[in-house]
Amino acid sequence: MSPSPPSPLQILRGCSGTRGAVQWLVLGQARAQERARERILQLVVDLAGASGALDAAMNNRQRARLLLTLDAFGTIFTPREPVAKQYLDVARRLGLASVDEALLQTFKEQSRLHPNYGRNSGMKAPEWWANVIKSTFRPFTSTTSPLPTQLVPELLARFSSSNAYRLYPDVSSFFQALHKLRHYPGAMEEEHWPWDLTVVGVITNSDDRVPSILSSLGLRVSARVVQRPEQIFLGSTQFRNEDIANANPMESSAPRYLDAAARIDEDINFIVLSYDVGAEKPNPRIFRVAKDMLRLTLQDDATLRSRDRHAAAPGGKESTGGFTFLHVGDDVQKDVIGAQKAGLQSILLDRKGTYSQAFEESKRRILSVPLSGGDASTSHEMQVIQDLRDLRYWPIQR
Repeated sequence: MSPSPPSPLQILRGCSGTRGAVQWLVLGQARAQERARERILQLVVDLAGASGALDAAMNNRQRARLLLTLDAFGTIFTPREPVAKQYLDVARRLGLASVDEALLQTFKEQSRLHPNYGRNSGMKAPEWWANVIKSTFRPFTSTTSPLPTQLVPELLARFSSSNAYRLYPDVSSFFQALHKLRHYPGAMEEEHWPWDLTVVGVITNSDDRVPSILSSLGLRVSARVVQRPEQIFLGSTQFRNEDIANANPMESSAPRYLDAAARIDEDINFIVLSYDVGAEKPNPRIFRVAKDMLRLTLQDDATLRSRDRHAAAPGGKESTGGFTFLHVGDDVQKDVIGAQKAGLQSILLDRKGTYSQAFEESKRRILSVPLSGGDASTSHEMQVIQDLRDLRYWPIQR
């Protein structure tokens, strides 16, 4: 064991003059360097601990998974012009007289007689719409004059595409931001998006025109939809007979998808149509089907699985555990209360400007307002946004 270095006092006692002063300075410098090394070592230890805490926090944050479902009509897209005016334009071009309030009244009457676009009456959606169109225009024609043969197909084609509808201004940029998040890992902080994995679905009270409308509006839409029992083909693979026999269109619809090929850049990962499910919002069943579609999407989409640290092994059953379920729509009863009764969180998208003044006064991105019309299974408040892009501030405003 080496002897301990002499103290400064011992050096001074043994030396004098310039030589003693030099030895004093050298020893002081050595001890200062030693203390500096000790501080650096402690700093390294502290940084290592902080790094471990950061890694743990990041691992916890990576568990953040979101299923975001959106309403379609009135949330994602809206008519370019009033529907009655578009009917009138087509009718005039085909030689028919004016139509206005008749359309709305006929629509309500057909919905009362044959709910859910005729689904519950065993009607095909085109047949239901043909009844609406013919009932609307029949009063404007003589009993001996048939309706123009092109009237029904032309209106059906128009209202199945971007010819009749447009996206709301915030929709394209919202999906562009989600696309950026999927492809550029550093974009999460830039976009202030708190979710590591986001699956997007559409839940809508509509028939099978919605996918074509969304696609024609420039969105990348998956072919995954809920298959009705009568749709017995998946690509070239036929369903088993027992699958059809056990499927009750009024009780459940087994989730199937039309195209098994994985899609890399889907804006919308699946669509749940009331016509396919056999139930309309606010019925909780249509929201619960979305959870089944989420499981199917995770199983089918290799790109999502590659980004999901919770993904099951090949051949395993995908888990929806750890997902936050959020539904966004423009209708309080159908979207906000309906989703909450099914166990989902929900946000009202205020497309009508009902809360514009409250937003202006509060200067907030998300409002909490009283919710009426619910029950014990729903909250006493609802959250409201004006722009889909403000979902980045949910659930905590930054």
